[in-house]
Amino acid sequence: MRKLSSDAIKALKELSRTERSSYVLEDRWVNYPAGSKVLNELQYTLERPQCNRPLGMAVIGDSNNGKTEILKRFIQINQTKRFDDRANVRILDIEAPPTPHLGHLYSKMLGRIGDPRAESGTVGLRLERMLILLRRLEVESLVLDEIHNVLAGSHVQQRGFMNMLKHISNELKAPVIISGTEEVSNVIGTDFQILSRYPIFRLPQWVPD
Repeated sequence: MRKLSSDAIKALKELSRTERSSYVLEDRWVNYPAGSKVLNELQYTLERPQCNRPLGMAVIGDSNNGKTEILKRFIQINQTKRFDDRANVRILDIEAPPTPHLGHLYSKMLGRIGDPRAESGTVGLRLERMLILLRRLEVESLVLDEIHNVLAGSHVQQRGFMNMLKHISNELKAPVIISGTEEVSNVIGTDFQILSRYPIFRLPQWVPD
């Protein structure tokens, strides 16, 4: 493990006890081989040339296995604009809604980009407004964490939700990256069209050194 430099130790000593506690408790990215491999694949997915059928990616692993932290690191590396700047936004990231309800999906996306009318209008109108705003913001990729939440719905709802992600991806010409537990592979694997859009990258289980 890399030790703190003498300058870093000196800077920490100059902080108050509260500030030192906050520093220690902050989330930090710890580089490791499996995480770096997934990060490289995410970056490759983002940087592919635009096409009519964007290829996404599925990051699958056990709960508390680092999936969300990898996605946060990926977004941190690439996100240079805040949503309220109404400027270019490379990545739109949300946690999948607790059920595969399309209206909830659109509202979460609209809320994430600061639309004050995120909950307003019919499901169809919310979809139309969302696509207009995401094009205006020049979103290059969508990231949905906790995608296993779709399992709370029926098979028809699950398939409809995944098909809508494909539709949004096609409309924006932007890859969709999903992340969740192993159960997600059951949803992806039931339809070849969905499976072909989401190459699966599995994170190995943590093992003690």
